[in-house]
Amino acid sequence: MNKLIVLLLFVLIVVGSNAQSKNVLFLGNSYTYVNNLPNTLELLANSFGDSLTHDQNTPGGQNMQGHSTNATSLGKIAVGGWDFVAIQSQSQEPSFSPSQVATDVYPYAAIICDSIRAADQCVEPLFFMTWGRKNGDASNCPFYPPICTYDGMQNRLRESYLEMAHDNDASVSPVGAVWKQVRDSLPALELYSPDESHPSVAGTYVAACTFYAAIWRKSPIGSSYLSTLSAADARAIQVLAERVVLDSISTWRIGHNDVVADWSISQLSGLTFELVSSTNNSTSISWDFGDGNIGTGDTVLHSYLSAGVFQVQMIASNGCMSDTLVQTVNAITTSVQIDNSLTELNIYPNPSGNQITIQSQEQLHDLFLYNQNGKLVRHITNIQSNNTILDLSFLPKGIYVLKLSNNNTEMIERIIKVGD
Repeated sequence: MNKLIVLLLFVLIVVGSNAQSKNVLFLGNSYTYVNNLPNTLELLANSFGDSLTHDQNTPGGQNMQGHSTNATSLGKIAVGGWDFVAIQSQSQEPSFSPSQVATDVYPYAAIICDSIRAADQCVEPLFFMTWGRKNGDASNCPFYPPICTYDGMQNRLRESYLEMAHDNDASVSPVGAVWKQVRDSLPALELYSPDESHPSVAGTYVAACTFYAAIWRKSPIGSSYLSTLSAADARAIQVLAERVVLDSISTWRIGHNDVVADWSISQLSGLTFELVSSTNNSTSISWDFGDGNIGTGDTVLHSYLSAGVFQVQMIASNGCMSDTLVQTVNAITTSVQIDNSLTELNIYPNPSGNQITIQSQEQLHDLFLYNQNGKLVRHITNIQSNNTILDLSFLPKGIYVLKLSNNNTEMIERIIKVGD
């Protein structure tokens, strides 16, 4: 019995370690509140050990313009602290002609996104791509023939929601795209209510699986929450939601604002290295060089006092999220010469207190001097003498990188030390 209890506790710890809590505000209309999509999503998330705190303002028929001025919507946005605000337009509007959507929908989507970011820069606007009506939009078909069919209406909805996400640096929950795959693959499964517009319970389950994949970036496959569906139908929906969402996250712009730490390292000499961040979406970079010293900046130079193997950690942040990448640096005492193009080069004294002399048999052209943070502190161009004296008196003590080029633009680097 004790072994069983320990094993069960271990399983619970492992499952719980991946659990994520999300806070989501839903702004929409009856497509969201029919069958209570937020609650369906919560139950689906709970089946994986995840949790959802949600609120909504979803008055029937509400469109983008309405939400952009609605006191309740704006008040809930202003609360802040959301991970996502899901934005859904009136079901027909985004399917109209591009010129009409550009006038009647896009400006108000922008206002809503601006309101979200004004309240909290760390909140992600998430556009809820809806689905085409079962047999197209009969009422507006005479005015815009492309929406006379389901496929035509669905194509326009997809185009408009992707455009809104692109224009507002937001992401998409592609419910309509998953809906189409389910409709094509499982024609016997009824996704619509009798009005051929609103979702059936199965349709809402499609939306919940899509939102789960888009928000948690996890597969909905294997959820024990089936709503009122058969196990076979629920699994088929889960599989299609995973395929559409997670196989094409760049299409839906999911994670496009994430900070993902990445950096490279170059050995300038045995103990001196240049570390360069290639992280996107970061506003600050900090370094722990593994020897008790730290630094900041996209590009840094660091010299170790002795040889060894060091674990260098870079933390990239944008004020909302951060990511860390650790790499191993092997500092050796063997000198590494970057380029042998410039021969008979003599730099002395090194270390130096006030100045150094640079002697070269070749005519030098440019001189660049960088500090340990990669900042250019001195640049001399069109050097006229083969015997150049460089003033260092204005520099603080430390390690610097001297880069020299000749008239053939061949470059060589040397490490110099200022101060004793």
